[in-house]
Amino acid sequence: MRHYLGVAKKQGVTDEEIGAVEAIVMAVQGGRVKAQFAEAVAVTEG
Repeated sequence: MRHYLGVAKKQGVTDEEIGAVEAIVMAVQGGRVKAQFAEAVAVTEG
């Protein structure tokens, strides 16, 4: 990850842009985990 951030900085990507992308990635991952949990609950409840 550090390598990619270093490359992004060299390409002129700002800290604000990196922060926005990180926020999007965390939101997507959170939604994926929530969906997996809901699926697991549905399977166990029958």
